[in-house]
Amino acid sequence: MAELNTNADAIQAADGIQHKTKTSLHRIQQQTAQTEELGGNALAKMREQRLQANKVQMDAEDLNASLDKTKKMQNSFDRWSGNWRWRRKSQSPTQPDKSVISAVERKCEKARGQKQNNDTEKNKASQANKRGSRTSSKVVTDLPDRENILSSGVTNPEVDNLDDDTKIGLDRLMKRDNDIDAMLDETAASLDRLAGLAMTMGEEAQSQSTTMDKLTKTVDNANTKQAKVNSRVSRSLTGRWRSKS
Repeated sequence: MAELNTNADAIQAADGIQHKTKTSLHRIQQQTAQTEELGGNALAKMREQRLQANKVQMDAEDLNASLDKTKKMQNSFDRWSGNWRWRRKSQSPTQPDKSVISAVERKCEKARGQKQNNDTEKNKASQANKRGSRTSSKVVTDLPDRENILSSGVTNPEVDNLDDDTKIGLDRLMKRDNDIDAMLDETAASLDRLAGLAMTMGEEAQSQSTTMDKLTKTVDNANTKQAKVNSRVSRSLTGRWRSKS
């Protein structure tokens, strides 16, 4: 750094630092605004997909209820037809045929894919937030140097004894300082909003994870019931109840 011999030298050096600081802050504000928009869109998609997952869960529960009703009807039919006493309770149900995959299971697979897309969008927003935070830290560390330059060139001056150019330069620096402070406040507020957005996205992702686990269990239960129903229907149609006695 060049030696500061006069007030004009100190003001000129401070001007350069303030200009760089404002440029960096402007870039940070653009990055945080873009990150906020990306995070907001990702959160909206996550909430929409949570509603879809809840609907699929309701469909799966309805399917389980229908299969339970079907089982009761099969029990009544077996008692009426005389097949009940020939039923072997220890027999393991056959696996369902691939052609009997329910529409609910396909919806479940689609919901799992949407959850993976949510995780990817969340990681992108988090990385952009980290880049903005690192740049902000770099700018803030430049501020003490600016104060040192001002104090090294003008050491407790008597304002009345300063020349007009120096007074104008100091006024310009003070106004620009106020602008920088306002930009820092705006950046801090934006980072706070990003932090809250990240927390909300984390909670949403956790909620969806719980929903997906519950949905997986519900669909697995429906598949097991479907296999039993198919097996009993097949034995009833082919008359294999009595042949296994």
